Amino acid sequence: MLQVFADKYTPADADNLQTGQILPVEGTPLDFRKAVRLGDVLHSRFPQIAMREGLDVNMVINGKPGTLRPAARLSDPNAGIALEVLTTQPCMQLYSDGIGRRTVIGKGGKIYRAFYAMSLETQNYLDAVNHPEFPATPSTILVPGQPLHEVTIFRFSNG
Repeated sequence: MLQVFADKYTPADADNLQTGQILPVEGTPLDFRKAVRLGDVLHSRFPQIAMREGLDVNMVINGKPGTLRPAARLSDPNAGIALEVLTTQPCMQLYSDGIGRRTVIGKGGKIYRAFYAMSLETQNYLDAVNHPEFPATPSTILVPGQPLHEVTIFRFSNG
């Protein structure tokens, strides 16, 4: 089950480059504002999912960037485990392993198949320096003498 505290996302084109748009999640399979079973979304024909054969999308986290706030909650009710993500970053990339229909043999012969992993990557707006339409705060440009300080907390629990 995945819940993301984001009302908007930034779509990418067929080459996975940011379009510069900031669109609402409402009415799309990217609406994770209430917990959604991931398996019900990963094979969607929605262009932002179908083009990548899974999730690889940048979500705009609700609230003021620079303040620590909830970004996501990923849980497995059957296993009784949960991951909560809190961040000061403005965005979070959702990425569902991207191996498509291939099977990958890992360490010790472990077999990994499509959707065996899920990444929750806190970050700024992707390609923000080339998109003046994205909010300028916080800046993605690092300047000597002006340190960048962001916080992300990954909190694991039973349930």
